[in-house]
Amino acid sequence: MTTATELKDRILSRAAEDDEFRALLIADPKAAISAEIGADIPDVFNVAVLEDSATTFHLVLPPSPQLTEAELEMVAGGGRLDRLGDPRLAMELDHDHSNRTEGPDSEEGG
Repeated sequence: MTTATELKDRILSRAAEDDEFRALLIADPKAAISAEIGADIPDVFNVAVLEDSATTFHLVLPPSPQLTEAELEMVAGGGRLDRLGDPRLAMELDHDHSNRTEGPDSEEGG
């Protein structure tokens, strides 16, 4: 499975080499990334692309470690936090599960 860092590096490398891809990445990040990875990005997952310049620097903060009210309710009700709190994790989990086959040796079939 490709990690988020590997994916980011791949996209940044392609954008540095391909002006057309770079322009699409800025104009329509989901379409550009979807085409690059060969998979759709879920509607609940937002993608923003910002371009640094000689006078502008963007600092990206990680998600807050504090749970929101909705996340607390989800966890208290026995729900899966990854579905609400971190779409990247949900995408990775869905990808992992789609690669499994049911049978006597799988978790689901055994």
